[in-house]
Order: sequence, then structure tokens, then C-alpha cells
Amino acid sequence: MGSQAIMIKSLSLGQLLLIETNRELLMGTLSYIDTKRLMLELENVRDVKTNFIYHSPQTLAYQQMKSIKIITETESNNSATSNNKESGEELLDLNRCTLSKDKSPERENSVSSKEQCESLGIQLSPLDFQMLQTQYDSLVYITQTDQKYHKALADIRTQSVIGLLIDPIQTARHRKTSLVIISTPRTVYIFDVLNLGKIFKEFRLILESERPRKAVHFSHRLVDHFKHRHGLELEGVFDTFVAYCLVSGEKANKSLEEVVQVIFNLSDIYFESECDTTSISKNPYGRPLSQDYRILLAKKVAFQLKLYDHLLHEHMLRNFYKQCYKFSQTLSHNEDGFEVAQQLHPKSTAGHEHIQPDGNWKEILDTNFECVNNKDLTPPTHTNVEG
Repeated sequence: MGSQAIMIKSLSLGQLLLIETNRELLMGTLSYIDTKRLMLELENVRDVKTNFIYHSPQTLAYQQMKSIKIITETESNNSATSNNKESGEELLDLNRCTLSKDKSPERENSVSSKEQCESLGIQLSPLDFQMLQTQYDSLVYITQTDQKYHKALADIRTQSVIGLLIDPIQTARHRKTSLVIISTPRTVYIFDVLNLGKIFKEFRLILESERPRKAVHFSHRLVDHFKHRHGLELEGVFDTFVAYCLVSGEKANKSLEEVVQVIFNLSDIYFESECDTTSISKNPYGRPLSQDYRILLAKKVAFQLKLYDHLLHEHMLRNFYKQCYKFSQTLSHNEDGFEVAQQLHPKSTAGHEHIQPDGNWKEILDTNFECVNNKDLTPPTHTNVEG
């Protein structure tokens, strides 16, 4: 990452930049540089492609930027009508961390090498990062069963889904609980179990309930930890590792951070912190808990929830949403009002042709319902568990 840091550091505040992303071509004045996390902030930003003007500063992460061009005021007057990709000007190609012509074969190869990741992933917008930052800023650190503790549990109970982490979790049952971290769409709660002493009844009831659904990664470790450390059965699990394996077809033990980097095209230093060089990263039981370490945990659990949302709704339910859209358009595109009226009777099958189950989807669903009704959900034994 050294050459990339040098590349970002070579920019100067006040420069007028033209930055290409997958979706936009943004022109703005450089107002802030985060050389540690490789992030830039632009003011007076305009999307050259659409001529849309942003009325607030825009923050861009390293992985969002395909290229950067430093331009002069005179060049900016022509940029609205010229296509940057047709320009012979040299661009700072962030995919290769070198200066190159934008149409060079190397650039084309570097993009094509990412095609598989990009088919799964998305580029987060500045608004996405701002919303995530709001979650980090609202972090609540809980060390005792006071009003703050009970208010947090009341908020968590109202959620349909939460992000859930344990620290440490790599060794499952073999190390005691230091922290339980939970994210809602608005807030991150860090429960300091060392100071609390244990997981009390009202908290246990939430963890043992089907709702809220718990978005976790490597659920087998969390379930093992909760069962053998606290005697509770974690229920309502949505495992983003399993989801990633299903949608990507790849069965590799990617950590939460690794999957997040693939799906959201983040730099591998996004989850780095100053605390990584201190003893807290080696001793999760050290206190006091630094603010840097709290923010690091907040980032992880916030992205845990965002990863759940993306994998479920953008991939696993993609065909369902596609059919919903087609069905919803059945009547509106028909200009013949009389014909539409005829299709509104109770036995109408208008739009039914758009409802097409995937393969043996109905058979699988019926089987699952039968299992649930019969409560035939026997956990796998050590003789039939792989790995």
C-alpha cells in the first residue's frame, strides 16, 4: 500500500480534480485528504456526465476511484462537453498506481481482472459513507446495567434485523467474552461483558429469539461461543459467510472484512486503526478500551448489517424482485382503459405469467415447511459436520 499512499499524498489541497468512478465523472476542488485511509473530499462537486451539482462535499474512498486527473480552470470549462475517456491526457490510474494513457491495454487488463468481483460488488456512494459515519458517531459504550443499557435493549427489541459480533471470536468457546457488539440501522452498541459480569436475562431473551434476525459471519463460532460460555442458544441467524458462498459459488473461509472489501470495493486498510499497533489487538481484555478500537468494532458491525442487506436483497432475492416489478407493470402500460377494467375481476390472471418459481423452488420450500412443522431440525453431529 506504500505506493498508493505516496500517490494520494502527491495531491494538494485546493487542486481542481476530475475523478472517474464506475458511475460518475466528478469534478471538484480537493478540500481534504486522509492519507491513512486513502480517502478524499471534494467541494463544489459536479457530475460531468449528467451535469448534476452536489450541494454538499463528497467523500471518495480509494477503491471508488478508477482515475484522477488534475485539471486547470480553463480545462474545466470544456470538460462538460468532452468525454474524459476520449482525451489523450494522462490519467492517474488507481487500479495500477501508475501514470498511464486512459486507453492503454494495461488499463483494460486491470479492469477485466476485476470483473468477477464487480459482478457481485457495488461502489458505495458518498451518501452511504456519510450514513455509516453517522452510525459510528452514535456509538454507545455500555459497561453497567444503567439507563443507557436498558434504553439500548429497548431499541434492539424493536428491530427486524441487527448486526452481531463477539470479540474475540476466532477461537469460539475457548476464550471468554470481552465484548458483544450490535448494530441497528442508526446506532452501534458495544456491551462490555467483562465489566457487566455476564449476559443478563433481558439480553439473553433477545439473543435467543427469532426476532430480531441476527446478521453474523461464521455463525458456527458465535453459536458455539454463546452455548458453551453463556448457556444460551443463539436463534434467528443469517450468516453472511453462507450467503456469500451461495451467491459467489466460492467456498473459501473469507473473514467479514475480506468479504466486505470484495462486495463494497473497499481498500484493505479501511479496517486498519492505530490500535492495530498497540497491545489491545493482542489482548482484547485490556482496559480501558480505546476510542480507536471502539470505532474499529463499530465499522465491522455496521458493515455486517450492510452486507446482510446487500447479499439478501441484491442477490438472493434478485429474481423475486424482478418478478415483482414485471407483475407491478401489468396494467399501467396498457393504454386501453376498457381492457384494464376487464382484467380487474376477482378471477383475473393478468400478470400471472410473470410469476415463475426458480427450478424446484416450491418443492424445496414445501420440504422446509414440513421440517419446521415437524420440528425436525436436529443439529448436525460431529460425524457429519465437514471441517
